[in-house]
Parts: sequence; structure tokens; C-alpha cells
Amino acid sequence: MNLSYLSINYYDLNLPMRLGSKIRGYFANKYPESILVHNHDNEKSVYRYPLIQYKIIDGIPVVIGLNEGSKELMDRGILFENSINIDGTKYNLDRTEIISKEIYFGTTDKILKYQFKTPWMALNAKNSEIYKNLDEIDREELLKGVLIGNILSMSKSLCYNVEEKLKVKINFKEVPVKFKNQNMVGFRGEFYINFDIPNYLGIGRNVSRGFGTVLKV
Repeated sequence: MNLSYLSINYYDLNLPMRLGSKIRGYFANKYPESILVHNHDNEKSVYRYPLIQYKIIDGIPVVIGLNEGSKELMDRGILFENSINIDGTKYNLDRTEIISKEIYFGTTDKILKYQFKTPWMALNAKNSEIYKNLDEIDREELLKGVLIGNILSMSKSLCYNVEEKLKVKINFKEVPVKFKNQNMVGFRGEFYINFDIPNYLGIGRNVSRGFGTVLKV
């Protein structure tokens, strides 16, 4: 299946990853009437795969739009922002790269290798407790299951039916993550899977805030 894919890269800025949510907040405040921009409906989170995602990759802020999200970014004129305000600091946007294309998403005959460019938030409150009490082998099996589940959930939200069995190999390490003033466990590393995920899409929890961003390697 092909997706309409739009990427906006702000090369003038060099920011820490933790400010990814601030970029989301800037656009959410500027376009409060757009559910796609902020992924909230009447102050409640919309529980679907976000079609607009905000992230900081190697210091560079990136905004990704998929399908209706891509169209929303164009219709709102977000492509043509000339400045952005983060925590009271105004940044000029003189060098902006815009990539717009149709891109494949779905199962493949090849095994593809990916790297997490931002921490993958794999665990919720329930499976976090389960994870803590497992040995290394069972932890790996749990994470494999969560990863496949994340991809199936993303596929369903994007109206793609996964008919083939997904095979996955992982090599992750735990990393500390502070989210909403809480200390949590995230994961970085690499994985292999027979599924084609466009670069810089996020998987897992808190995708709209930049977590779980993947890159083919």
C-alpha cells in the first residue's frame, strides 16, 4: 500500500530531543481547531495512529504528515512557517527542506533492518510490571510481541491489512526516559522485520511526541 508522505525538516535549528513535544505544542496552540495537528478532541487524546508527528532527529526538528495529515500540513500553510517560538525563544526558519512523495508501507519478501532514532516506549503500566519479573530470554520474547503488536496496530489505523506472518529479530538496550516528570524505561537499538516502514515514522507509545522513530539502516 502506498501512503502520501510529507516531511518538513528545519535545518536552521539544533535542539535536544526533549523539545520535540514543545514543537508539537507550538503548532497545537497556533492551530487549535485542527484535531490532526494536535491529536486531541475536546482536550482528550485521540486514540489512533497520529497522522502528524513531531520529532527531533540528530538535533533537527522534523514534522511528518501521512495521508490526511500530509494534506492538513499543506492546507494550514505549515510548510511555509518562517519562524517558530519554543519556550519563549523565537527561532527563524530560513532553511526548510520539504519532501513530498508516495511511499510504500506494508509487508515485503525481504528482511529489512531498522534503527530506533528516538527511544521506543514499548511498555505500559501492565506489561512494565510483567517485564520486570522476566529473565532475559522472556523479556526479549515479550518485546518482540509488543513490536509486532505496534506494527499491526499502526497498520490497522492506516487501513492496511497484514496478511503475512511477521518475523522479527531484535537487539535492544534499555535507556532511561523522563516523560511528564516520570522516570520510565525506553529502548534503543536495531530490529529486523519483513515489513516496510517509511523512514522517520514512529511506532509504540507517544508517537506524536517523537518517540519510537525508526530509520532503515
